[in-house]
Amino acid sequence: MRTELTYDHLAAVRSYLPELDRALVPSNGRRRHWNQRELSSEQRARMNAQAVAEREAKERNLGLGLKALGNAPAPLDLSALDARDLIVTSVAELEEAVCDKLGLTPLARPTTAERITRLIGLLDRIALHEDLADHVHAEAARLRQTARIVLGEAEPVVRLTARCIHCRSLSLRAYPERAVIAARNAFAPLTNPELFGVLASQVHYTNGAATATILGRTVHVIGANDAKAEPKVRGMTCAGAYVDEASTLPKDFFDQLNARCSVFGAKIFATTNPDNPGHWLRKEYLLRPSETSLRAWHFRLDDNIHLDPTYVETIKSTYTGLFYKRSVLGLWVQAEGAVYDCFDDDLHVVDILPTITRWISLGIDYGTAAPFAGLLLGFGVDRKLYLTREYRYESKKAHRQLTDVEYSERLRTWLTEVPIPGTTLKGVRPEYVVVDPSALSFRVQLHNDGLTTHLANNDVLDGIRNVASLLATRRLFVQ
Repeated sequence: MRTELTYDHLAAVRSYLPELDRALVPSNGRRRHWNQRELSSEQRARMNAQAVAEREAKERNLGLGLKALGNAPAPLDLSALDARDLIVTSVAELEEAVCDKLGLTPLARPTTAERITRLIGLLDRIALHEDLADHVHAEAARLRQTARIVLGEAEPVVRLTARCIHCRSLSLRAYPERAVIAARNAFAPLTNPELFGVLASQVHYTNGAATATILGRTVHVIGANDAKAEPKVRGMTCAGAYVDEASTLPKDFFDQLNARCSVFGAKIFATTNPDNPGHWLRKEYLLRPSETSLRAWHFRLDDNIHLDPTYVETIKSTYTGLFYKRSVLGLWVQAEGAVYDCFDDDLHVVDILPTITRWISLGIDYGTAAPFAGLLLGFGVDRKLYLTREYRYESKKAHRQLTDVEYSERLRTWLTEVPIPGTTLKGVRPEYVVVDPSALSFRVQLHNDGLTTHLANNDVLDGIRNVASLLATRRLFVQ
């Protein structure tokens, strides 16, 4: 059974590869017109090259202050790129592990599809080694899920009619690809006398109903799938709430729910799995416990005593790096979708800077409605690069947009206040001030204020490769 599932996962990943290639060229949520037609690989390459040329022409014109020609969007989707690179790297490592275990020689410069085809052909031999079979199965399932998320496909779910043997819930769902069965009814455990004793008889709920009764109180059962859910709680006066998987809720809904719990002593109890470190739940609630009157408890995979020890060990051996930190240690780190999956807070973040011998550049990401950011890059006495300071302004949070004159003044003032490591002095003047080519008016303003600017190179792929290389070789650090 597991071998068949592993085969399905690997075959699906192989079939997703051309889909991911096509998804690399986005079009504001729509596939480009040539991706909707049956074209040869040469025709497709020619059309993609034309899209790149359109983008470059648009950037050149914007840099000259001219109206952009055409309306072609950027020919790159970072989420698709990241998924594609993750699959390529992971499949190569998987083939290497299988060959090492089975005493085989890896293929010479094969494509990823050819590697997967070989792994499929070796599944019967892999099944003879339990640890290896577990690892291949888990990796194949993970890669399939990663590709599916990027391509916007839903995971198949089967509704079961049986009761859960633990909580007697009727709301059972089966996820065939993961060989997992889950109970989706949060009320079922509350009605189980083995768990809650005599209090279980004080819980009344009918599957699918909009309300339940717990200890004589009416409890509203509300789903919150998107931003349209926020009006469901608007106007309510609540004495408390229970939220399952809080990080999956729309922020507007959670904020409104928090505001509606206005009865004296009201509390919100919420569970969540770790997510992106920039997630609103972490930034605006978990990291501000005193301001939000919040208490949080952190659990790791080992803390769940109900999990089978073999399953726990399999998960631990399957994941590495950022995925291990999130899935095993329960840390809020960027995992799937990370552009730089080699970035590690423990390795790349430093508290103390060495002596900076050159202040190389200030890179500016110009924004009016979008956030405005400036990153200061220095070259240390140890011959390594350091991102030392960030200037940032978010007009949406400040409820006010700044003009080019104001941005220039604030940025120049900020540079005079940057402390110089190892001294009591302040104030730096970077050798280069690099600005997005489209920010023509801002570049003119900086020039008028005495700062000579240089056009940024917006080649996304080259930029990602350069930064990834610096991080991987430990030549770039962040204070």
